[in-house]
Amino acid sequence: MTDRLGRLLLVTLEAARVNADLPVLHDLRSWLNSWRGIGDVERGMARQGYDLQLTRYDEKGWRATFYTTGMEQAEKEFQNYRTPAYNAISCRTPSVQTLIEVAATYFLGMTHGARGELSDAAALLERNVALQGDVRSERLGATVAHLANLLSQLGRFDEAIGHAEAAVQIAEAADHPFVLYRGLLDLGCAHLHRGDLPSATRVLERGLDLCRTWEFVAGTPLVAAALGAAHALAGRADEALPLVAGAVEEYRIRQFHTRPALILLCAGTACLSAGRIDEAASHVQRGPGAHPAAGGSGKRGPRPLPRR
Repeated sequence: MTDRLGRLLLVTLEAARVNADLPVLHDLRSWLNSWRGIGDVERGMARQGYDLQLTRYDEKGWRATFYTTGMEQAEKEFQNYRTPAYNAISCRTPSVQTLIEVAATYFLGMTHGARGELSDAAALLERNVALQGDVRSERLGATVAHLANLLSQLGRFDEAIGHAEAAVQIAEAADHPFVLYRGLLDLGCAHLHRGDLPSATRVLERGLDLCRTWEFVAGTPLVAAALGAAHALAGRADEALPLVAGAVEEYRIRQFHTRPALILLCAGTACLSAGRIDEAASHVQRGPGAHPAAGGSGKRGPRPLPRR
């Protein structure tokens, strides 16, 4: 698939979420709701570095969810997508400007975030949220959750918590468990980064229960690791260590992750708080770059400097 077709596929998927009574959108949604449409999209998304998960909802049919197969994918595609995305943001055709700008600011913001350019990523996602306005869709909830995560890492805690709470409310109103998990994870992490351990624990416990109920295999270790860090910092090592141990084991056996550094950072924090210095150092040394999925050997990095 060429870069042009890849960008067209991404914009097409975003167009299906536009709340407008247009014949072309009706045909698009009908195609996406068919097994043939899902199969066509799955093949195209696989070429772009995404994996498909089908989830059965009682009396509601099936939901198709795509996960990125590796954060390094965004790095490799950044140069290919950067110029077309910025060009799309500058589109001057009134009838399609908003639609294209919503798609472009989202994917460009996510790419900046994957590269560690948090301020640029946050600015683009803030613009994306503003463009979507009052449309309380599950896509908006996911975007707001991503934005909360970025703002939390930038130390803008009040804004991060406000956005994460909004994501939770949107997900609850839409009855969308996956977006609810994302909102709870980022809300809990924002409280954790701020040092509000009781709030972080309460939110993350709810998030972990949700992940286990819906069997979100990618989300469970993330929430468990963050909850383990909260317990450890609060002095509850006996509750923290089993949680982070399970999350790290999941990290070792899974090939791809969406936020691997979060698991290892929380595991290191929990072990350090429990006085397990060597174990904490091993988590930090392991790092996402040493994981075989990231092209590394899977071996530990250089030995740490001697402690004084």
